Amino acid sequence: MDMLEKFRQAKQAEIQALKELYEQGEFPEPFEGFRPSFEMALRKGGRPAVIAEYKRASPSKGVINTAFTPEDVAGMYAGAGAAALSVLTEETWFQGDLGYLERMAEPGLPLLRKDFILDKLQIAMTAATKASALLLIARMCSSAQDLAELQQAAMFHGLDAVVEVFDQADLDMARQAKARIIQVNNRDLDTLTTNLD
Repeated sequence: MDMLEKFRQAKQAEIQALKELYEQGEFPEPFEGFRPSFEMALRKGGRPAVIAEYKRASPSKGVINTAFTPEDVAGMYAGAGAAALSVLTEETWFQGDLGYLERMAEPGLPLLRKDFILDKLQIAMTAATKASALLLIARMCSSAQDLAELQQAAMFHGLDAVVEVFDQADLDMARQAKARIIQVNNRDLDTLTTNLD
């Protein structure tokens, strides 16, 4: 089984729990406070915009660094001039937590929820946090139409969608889906190998 399928399977319990919350009328309301624009943070002139990432662990590296709290890291990244923060929220493989978005919001930088988003209810749950954007992985979508619908759901909730691609086929899908922000990952998430080409 390739890694993307393992990631997909790891999200099924979360998606089911979100469906149950929705059916019971207990789904959280969208966050109504100010969300700084992720896209505008990248477009500001002057120098390249750095998206600084908070990741506690990964399948390829194991535990990375747990000595610093999310609050510590957010403050350090903001102090170093980061334009935005990428926050891993996936629990099974990356030791993330949705609550990290709240904990890293204090510096006021736009927050990107980095996770495996497969369902519109995950987007609605992201909208209940202080995130400004979320990650959509082209290869995890069945078609450009599927990707476009997830992007539209993000836009409906006032969130920017960052579409991740690895190869030309992914890029073609992102373009067909009219992605506004495209992120290139030179690690193939099927195999976890890197290729700078």
